[in-house]
Amino acid sequence: MSNLCDSHIFIYCTSGKGWIRTKDNLTIDMTERSFAYIPRDMPHAYGADDGDPWTIYWFHLIRRPS
Repeated sequence: MSNLCDSHIFIYCTSGKGWIRTKDNLTIDMTERSFAYIPRDMPHAYGADDGDPWTIYWFHLIRRPS
């Protein structure tokens, strides 16, 4: 797993199911109305359930120098 991101990731699942896996092989099951936060620079992977794929909204936050 080498998916690094220089921003914080927020994911909101509106329907269906999915999963998020962290660097420690912790798997977070995502279902309707669940919310997840992935800190910046944390290796991760995520995906939709094969039988009931999720619909998600997500956004990234990154600090820009002022």
